[in-house]
Amino acid sequence: MTRARKHGHERGALGDVSRLVLAASLLAAVGVVTVMGVNSTGTKAEKGRLKDRIDLANALAAPLSKWVSAAPGPGWDVLRVDASGKFTGVSGRYQALAGNVQSHPCATGSGLRELVDAATRASGRALLVVDPPGSCDPVIGVATPTTGGTLVSTTDIDALMAQAPVASSLGSDISAFIVDPAGTALTPGPVAIAAPAHLPPFAARVAGGQPTTARLTAAEPRSHEVVDAGAPMGNGWSVILEQDAAGFDVGQVVKPSATAIGLIGALFAAVLLLQAWSDARRRAAARHADAHAAAFLAVLGHELRTPLTVIKGFIDTLAQRWDALGDDQRRDLVDRLPQQSRRLNRVVDRLLLAANLQAGVSPPVSVAPIAVGQALEQVASTYRTLAPLHEFVVDAPGDVIVRGDAKTVPQILDQLVDNAVKYSPEGGVVRLSARRVRGRVEIAIDDQGVGLPRDLDAIFDAFTQGEEVDGRVHDEGGVGVGLYIVRTLCKQLGGSVRAERRSRGARFVVTLHESRERALSRV
Repeated sequence: MTRARKHGHERGALGDVSRLVLAASLLAAVGVVTVMGVNSTGTKAEKGRLKDRIDLANALAAPLSKWVSAAPGPGWDVLRVDASGKFTGVSGRYQALAGNVQSHPCATGSGLRELVDAATRASGRALLVVDPPGSCDPVIGVATPTTGGTLVSTTDIDALMAQAPVASSLGSDISAFIVDPAGTALTPGPVAIAAPAHLPPFAARVAGGQPTTARLTAAEPRSHEVVDAGAPMGNGWSVILEQDAAGFDVGQVVKPSATAIGLIGALFAAVLLLQAWSDARRRAAARHADAHAAAFLAVLGHELRTPLTVIKGFIDTLAQRWDALGDDQRRDLVDRLPQQSRRLNRVVDRLLLAANLQAGVSPPVSVAPIAVGQALEQVASTYRTLAPLHEFVVDAPGDVIVRGDAKTVPQILDQLVDNAVKYSPEGGVVRLSARRVRGRVEIAIDDQGVGLPRDLDAIFDAFTQGEEVDGRVHDEGGVGVGLYIVRTLCKQLGGSVRAERRSRGARFVVTLHESRERALSRV
């Protein structure tokens, strides 16, 4: 492609993107202006209601905070807890009681153990809703560390609720919760409950910061949205006002016309779908390229590193210990180098061949008659030395001739036999056969290996390996281009290749044109 044509395509693509961006921007501007105008009244009203709700929460929290800060006072019952965890009643309801402090003795509220531990951690006063000794009626507990133990004072919940008379004037659809640091919630009246699951995180945020609001999802008695407003009381306590979102949002709501919404939505959808389709194709192409690049780098790094490491090890040993090695040891190390060198050369040759085939720069084939039986015997003879655990059986009539290339046909057979050896974990028989089928010749390579994956077409893609790669008998691995090379070379010869599952192992069948001429060239 010429430079001018490339620039033309680039400018065209840039123009398309620019038009899409401009159209989307104009539509977005129209949509934003419309939505802002329609929702402005509702937004202002909601902000005003939220502010009123926060002011009400503050009105509840202020007297309660003052009361909590002044506690304990007259009318409180007192007991003392020593360092060993035993309590002794001092006044009020505890005067005749003594025993061990307990941890969460009842279903709701903390135990004396939690209250004492909280005061110890804070090195100062701690307040919680606790269950007093001998009762499951929650009380307000204040623990103060003293010499040799902790002094605990308690009072009834009624005394707390009496500090917030405004709570009785709340609407029936608004719930008020006073939540302690342990997540126990108090409501108007002498009742303590475990705070609903959605409430403790919000209450903790309120207790540690400023008055705020939030929309949350309440699970009980049904899954629904609620609006919460909260204000801190101090000492980790907070006041929460809660109302169903449906009741909070009641009021005049300005809605745009259905026609305007439909028109704007349709325009947006058309632009976004077009842009999404274009982006999806681009991303898919990029992912495909990235996947191939990643696979190439992974297999290349592994397959080149192994022989290079071995070769380097042998060479380093010879260089560093030459004088200390005997002649037999030197010869043994030198004799191992060609095997690794051949392995390295094999990997590089296959990668170069696959790269050339993908780029379409491989040399043209020279079609000539090829004796199939002779070609099969030759490749079997080569692998009998390389794979001694396998038995190679050739079954091909001597007069079967195909139209092929003297280099291409051996490459195809070598790749298929190499594949059969790799995926035969217990050795076994590798059968190389050929037969005539309606003017063509089918060359089959059967093995007794691990079989084939579910996707038979994908195994012929570049850089794709079988599912049971770990089951190979040899440690040579592979770069995942063997079957891709086979398929491409078969197409160059006007033939095809397919994979077939067997009860044990796999079969690859190469189909080539039969030649009526006598084989003139040796393979």
